[in-house]
Amino acid sequence: MNLGFSIKDIRNRRGLSQAALAQQCETTQEYISNLERGKQTPSKEMLDKISDVLNVPAEVIYLFSLDGENVPEDKKSLYESIVPQFKEALEELFELKD
Repeated sequence: MNLGFSIKDIRNRRGLSQAALAQQCETTQEYISNLERGKQTPSKEMLDKISDVLNVPAEVIYLFSLDGENVPEDKKSLYESIVPQFKEALEELFELKD
């Protein structure tokens, strides 16, 4: 799971800079950078602010961060057949297509 990568991906799709996201979340660009690089984990309150600014539910940020590393070997094929389609549907639903 890479929550920071998910935040960065959605931020980029929304056309926001780190500085703009930070300003709208009332934090620093350095903090956003640290989140996106996995050096920090956002509090629930900060994740809620970020999700509001990015106009997606926090749950979508979590779902986009799924990478399958913790999926049991015997469930990987199921994971690989479901998750890409699910993420694609979320991209369309929340207008995150590139």
